[in-house]
Amino acid sequence: MEKVNPVVFNSSPLINLSKAKCLNIIIDLFGQIMIPEEVYNELIIEGKDKEGVNKISELVDKNHILVEKVSNIPLLIALKSHLDIGEAAAIVLALEFKADLVVIDEKQARKYAGDYNLNKTGVIGLLIQAKNKELISEVKCYLELIIRKGFYINENLYYEILRHENELD
Repeated sequence: MEKVNPVVFNSSPLINLSKAKCLNIIIDLFGQIMIPEEVYNELIIEGKDKEGVNKISELVDKNHILVEKVSNIPLLIALKSHLDIGEAAAIVLALEFKADLVVIDEKQARKYAGDYNLNKTGVIGLLIQAKNKELISEVKCYLELIIRKGFYINENLYYEILRHENELD
């Protein structure tokens, strides 16, 4: 049987999927994902009262989300001087576990992930992937929901995505 490398998430895509009430696409797309302890602390400990966190916590309890400790502390410290701790830890964990994919929304963190030759995507990429696999019928409604809940997307990119997905009215 072929070994499947993990998919590593940062907190923002998990929060946005939870706010859009479509965390289930993680299970449908990947079965199981991995987050570093730093992201767990950011989400579940520090963010325990925030919207959608209880659903993320349930996925941890059901082992759909595995929490792992990073071991390359020097790299973590180096990346932390440019990124927040969760983003830095997600990149380090993805490198340590030879992840197939790292899911990060922030532009600078994605640049660093690319510098380390990691495959990367964000919440928008996941929504498109879920639509392509017929797990959701459209991207637009989920995208609009996370935008209403605080996700920022450039207006030109928004329309480009909808054009690409044939979802312009």
